[in-house]
Amino acid sequence: MIFEQQWQALHRTASDDGESLRRVVEDSKANAWLVIRGSSRLRLLRVEVPSDEGLEDLPQSAGIGLQIRQSQDGKYLLEVSLLNGDFEKIFDVFANDLLVAISEVVDWNQIGIVVAGRIELWQEFLKSQHEGLSAERVRGLVGELVTLRKLSQTLGFTSVVKSWAGPRGFSQDFHFKNSALEIKSSASKKPQSIQISSERQLDDAGLENLFLWHISLDERIEQGETLPEIVESIRANIGDLSVKMEFNLSLILSGYHDIHAAKYSKTFLVRSESLYRVMGNFPRITEGQCPSGLGNVKYSIQAGALDEYVESEAAVIDELSRTND
Repeated sequence: MIFEQQWQALHRTASDDGESLRRVVEDSKANAWLVIRGSSRLRLLRVEVPSDEGLEDLPQSAGIGLQIRQSQDGKYLLEVSLLNGDFEKIFDVFANDLLVAISEVVDWNQIGIVVAGRIELWQEFLKSQHEGLSAERVRGLVGELVTLRKLSQTLGFTSVVKSWAGPRGFSQDFHFKNSALEIKSSASKKPQSIQISSERQLDDAGLENLFLWHISLDERIEQGETLPEIVESIRANIGDLSVKMEFNLSLILSGYHDIHAAKYSKTFLVRSESLYRVMGNFPRITEGQCPSGLGNVKYSIQAGALDEYVESEAAVIDELSRTND
């Protein structure tokens, strides 16, 4: 459910006075409108709700406004508004997620509860991501996106973007049906160690195949690509609007926002890549090995100890392609 075409149509017909609006999700129990406001041309999502119960004290965040008001005929209207054009991509994903949620409500009286719940989740998330990514998380996201871009050359962006599962809380970064792929990036000098952040990351329980893709990065000045450049190169090659929206949502869930792009000026070059099949006596700690009460296990693996588990890139991509058919 993507509304970019409706937004663009409203932009074309908008005037400097008043507002232009269009009703959407017409088969829903909720009444919802996309709105373009006056000369600012900023976007607004308006949703009719049964009452203001649970919506009286809406949390606020920079760039996105929330308010509940009553119309002249006494109806309660929730308005989610874009206050700053720099937040447009975040707003679009937020508004789209809200519309999807209300379109699935079967009881009109539950719409306010659903709306309040979704807003609370998003506002808490946006609050936690306000400062941008740490240097370590930037390296990690660079590794994931470099891999996503490479896999998409063979498997297609639709398949790979939908398989990017790490931002949604999965134990591994990519899931292709019964196969999973965990990406680890490092920038340290040899001998390199691979940092594992939980007892579930290299646990292949329930999987036919689990692969570990280790990417060694060089951090340079004015050589290679910055994180925002990698993001834009992927966006530019995704033709399907719904896939692009899903990619943007995954970026937001990863903590990446375009408003922070200027902070990510460091450039990266891929120095080397190594792929391993995780199986058998692969050096790891899994959930089943942990005594009761032990969790959140972090450990490191020396890359030099993994020679017998090495797989070729072609073999891994072929395996992922086969399991994803």
